Amino acid sequence: MISGAPGSGKTWIALAIAAALTRGRAPVPGEPLELPVDPCTVLYASMEHDSSEIIHPRFARLNGDPARLVVLRGAVSTPSSSLNLRDPSILEDALQRIQARLVILDSFHSSSAAGVDLHEPAQALPFLESLGRLAERHRCCILLVCHLSKRGLGRPPLRSQGSIQISAALRTEFLAGCSPDAPSQRVLLQVKSNLGPLAPALSYKIDPAGFFWTGRSKLTLEEMLADRPTGAGLPKRKFAGEWLYQYLQDGSQSQFAVETAAERDGVCIATLRRAKFDLGIRSAKDGVKGVWYWSLPMAVDQQSPI
Repeated sequence: MISGAPGSGKTWIALAIAAALTRGRAPVPGEPLELPVDPCTVLYASMEHDSSEIIHPRFARLNGDPARLVVLRGAVSTPSSSLNLRDPSILEDALQRIQARLVILDSFHSSSAAGVDLHEPAQALPFLESLGRLAERHRCCILLVCHLSKRGLGRPPLRSQGSIQISAALRTEFLAGCSPDAPSQRVLLQVKSNLGPLAPALSYKIDPAGFFWTGRSKLTLEEMLADRPTGAGLPKRKFAGEWLYQYLQDGSQSQFAVETAAERDGVCIATLRRAKFDLGIRSAKDGVKGVWYWSLPMAVDQQSPI
């Protein structure tokens, strides 16, 4: 499972892993594989992102093999017809047909919300066991993408939107995020492994050109979850700019959503609007709803958002 707060780049990471495996490459450049890997098929079930707007364009930027990426039809749909993993027959049928070696459920809570209450261990454990049996039958890896709250302390499972039983049932777990002191410096940390020692922390960046691994990081879990105000040590305007740059990485957001999230994360609205000017953030009004949307400019300095 990859866990992280909204805007941390979880979907980018999942797609980067998928793209590499469809080409037979190591998921992270420069990190060796124990055994050679043949190009494999990936089954991607997304309940939050449209395949034509998010999944396929990002996958193409990551140089994945489009013939080996299968997006589960109907995953992005209305609540009444969303994927219900209490009855995983849809995944079973897809795996029988395409023999995928990697299955990505993005996001985990959205995919199961229609059929399983993940806050109840009596429902969560049988559900996870059924996914485990599915993986064994089809000799594949199932990667869950999980949302965490933006704020809060404690080990990642304690902050997730589900039962701690989920973490206990995992073979390996990663946390995607950043230090409160450097919101633009993102890191993928392995926080649990039943298969061997923990892997080194890996840094990555997301900019208008796409997603890039940038090497190993010394950031620790304790530093990532430090009990101090978000952005401590940064000038207020610089922090507001980095926060806004990160928040808009996944696409345009309504002004109301941006300002609500900023207040929640301790960003002054007046400072946020000054940072908006610094970044050249675009504002566009929805002609139907009359709502203003903010988005990053087409070209932004790839080295720094400020």
